[in-house]
Amino acid sequence: MPAIVKEFQARCLSVLSECGSSREFPLYYSRLEEVKRRFMRELRAAPVEKLAVKVRPSRYPGEYSVKNMQRAVAEMVEGKHVAFEPGMEVPVVVSDMGRKVLRASAADQIDAAYYRHLIEMAWEPFSYIIRKKGPDLTAFFPALI
Repeated sequence: MPAIVKEFQARCLSVLSECGSSREFPLYYSRLEEVKRRFMRELRAAPVEKLAVKVRPSRYPGEYSVKNMQRAVAEMVEGKHVAFEPGMEVPVVVSDMGRKVLRASAADQIDAAYYRHLIEMAWEPFSYIIRKKGPDLTAFFPALI
């Protein structure tokens, strides 16, 4: 998971930590939505380090039967004439997830839809809890009771 998504989750938890009790979660929904909008807006300006996805291909490129992210990373590393070994961790920026285009840098050429999707997935638990369709969280936030 890219650092920008972890940072988004941490910021949302920080907002919720300001609640006096779990009953106040719905009152903070608009603040959480603003956090989400800000992260979505700032995706293209994010530094490469925050966008990097760490991929660990488990095989050599020719051993994959489908073109997935791991195969694309293995091919990218091998194409740069770098000694590639299965299991090595390679940080990449996703430029076009549909075509499995990955880069070692170039934050100006990101697949914004891919990163927006990751933020949306990270947003779901917060949205679910606040809409009161989720479980009672008092066991997880005893200080908020």
